[in-house]
Amino acid sequence: MKFSKLAFVYDRISDAEGEPKKVKLLAKLLRQADVETLKAAAHFTLGEVADPQISDRLGIGPGTIRETLASISGTDTEEIDTAVKQTGDMSEVVAAAHFRRSDTLTVDDLWRRTNHAIEFDEDRLDLIEYVYRHTTPDGAKYFTRMVLNQMRIGVGMGALAKALARAFDVKSRNVEHLYAMSNDIGLAATRAREGQSSLEGAALTLFKPYQFMNAQKVDDPAEIFEKLAGKQIIFEVKYDGARLQIHIKKNRPAEIKLYSRRLNEDTASMPDVVAALRKAWKGGDAIIEGEAVAFDPALEKKQPFQSVLMRLGRKYDIEAKAAEIPLVIYLFDLLW
Repeated sequence: MKFSKLAFVYDRISDAEGEPKKVKLLAKLLRQADVETLKAAAHFTLGEVADPQISDRLGIGPGTIRETLASISGTDTEEIDTAVKQTGDMSEVVAAAHFRRSDTLTVDDLWRRTNHAIEFDEDRLDLIEYVYRHTTPDGAKYFTRMVLNQMRIGVGMGALAKALARAFDVKSRNVEHLYAMSNDIGLAATRAREGQSSLEGAALTLFKPYQFMNAQKVDDPAEIFEKLAGKQIIFEVKYDGARLQIHIKKNRPAEIKLYSRRLNEDTASMPDVVAALRKAWKGGDAIIEGEAVAFDPALEKKQPFQSVLMRLGRKYDIEAKAAEIPLVIYLFDLLW
């Protein structure tokens, strides 16, 4: 399926009034897709241009878009900025730009290219130029919206789950449950295509980070006691650190991956945490939650969250920063 066809349907969905019409249009498209196209289209519909585990390394923002557009269209960057201010939408400016295009880019090819560019750290300008030159103006518009996290078609997880349920005669709650267990809408879509039995019994899987169960905030602590009246309440310490989802595969040495609150893999930036876990963990395969807290060994006290931020997502000088700001891990949940 050409990416331009998907973009055309996105336009129709955007114009459709009410969720039922949007779900109907999307279900029809998904039903027609082969497996690889379905997987990619499901991700794209949620605005995920690449695997969520590596999406934090995409590195494409308005500046990158502007630079690429100026290069291939011969338009001055100031003219592009003016047009964006007038329309309020960078994607519309991209769609209106004049340069040679062909309509050859397919949905699954775009998914492969974006993931490959991130995994092998390829030039993002080359990626954007290739996409813009090999799809229609509408295709370029929606690619721009995806990378800028501005889909604007009025379809969230709930509507997409209903569309998959309608397309493949399965239950939307099972689609949503599998997504919660895996954070992988592409997997949920392909399982839905296989039928209801493939969705049922979805469970936690090593190295597939699940959606965190997050706390709900209230303005007045009294609300907690009102909502939980008559029930036993357990209080837990709130650590001032970074919440981690830890997946352990018991090999020699153990394979350990750390996932951040945004479910991006962040193992490489925390070698001290990985080493501590390898030394201390005596069990088999497991999934645990914990909090990484910065610790000052000289002062023998915990450091504020700002210190933890200096460790997260780091790509360079990792060992030096680990020595300067060591992390300790407090474990609080054994999930699997």
